[in-house]
Amino acid sequence: MKRRVYQKLSSVVLAVFLLVGCTLLDRTQLFVPAAAQLEEGVCLPVLMYHHISESAARLGDYVISPAQFESDLSFLKQAGYQTVSSAQVLAFVKGGKALPEKAVMITFDDAFLSTYVYAYPLLKMYEMCAVIAPVGVYTEQFSDPNEPRHVNYANVGWTELSEMLESGVFELASHTYHLHGDGKNGTRKGAGKMPGEDAQTYQTMLYDDLTHMNDLCAQHLNQTPTLFAYPFGAISKESVPVLKELGFTLLFGCEEKVSTVRENSELPLILGRFNRAHRYDTRTFFKKMGISMGEL
Repeated sequence: MKRRVYQKLSSVVLAVFLLVGCTLLDRTQLFVPAAAQLEEGVCLPVLMYHHISESAARLGDYVISPAQFESDLSFLKQAGYQTVSSAQVLAFVKGGKALPEKAVMITFDDAFLSTYVYAYPLLKMYEMCAVIAPVGVYTEQFSDPNEPRHVNYANVGWTELSEMLESGVFELASHTYHLHGDGKNGTRKGAGKMPGEDAQTYQTMLYDDLTHMNDLCAQHLNQTPTLFAYPFGAISKESVPVLKELGFTLLFGCEEKVSTVRENSELPLILGRFNRAHRYDTRTFFKKMGISMGEL
């Protein structure tokens, strides 16, 4: 009798132990840091924003509202995440200098005027930093005082861009000078190599475009970019030697994955990014990359 009672008690204790253990396991998974200093490297989520608009009719895959952007920043702040600069990432890669426990990068492609109007003051308020990647030809276009400008469609000019960079809130990336085509009707998609195009011809074209962009940045911003954002995520392997020759260190693609950054990795590094679409609420968007506030 005593033995049967003991066996029953043992079964109950084991069941309770397993239940509590599984509950604790599920709970701890919510707190896995995105930039945990793992032996095999650091996991670094990178966010990709484009346009911000107060017009509900314009919201979509590449356009969010100012309220959504602030919600994202607030969520990151409450969850204990810190935005990091390219200098911090490179300090880890080159010398093993630790990144914050919860690190994240924010990037803005195209350098729309809305980035200056909406994102810039919010980033300052939340004490966060970001990367901005202008397309040179658009920046030139909207630097012309005779060019009509509206926050719904315009890009920043050199004056706004210079202010944003000097503030330390933003750092500069190249989005090419004039390689932002969508690849339709037989045209080139972004900075990608076209089917049947000779590798040397392609690399010469890319070198000339990026060099022109660098020269414009040096002239108007007193700096040249060492970061590069692939338009439309069109990555061609033949582009990497050109980017390396021009001194680019971090390359941003559009593959939605959390990249692993390792010490002593060969540069340039290609990092994945998560596009911020309007259809996601803040929690759903960050859940895609494993970012959670846990029980907060």
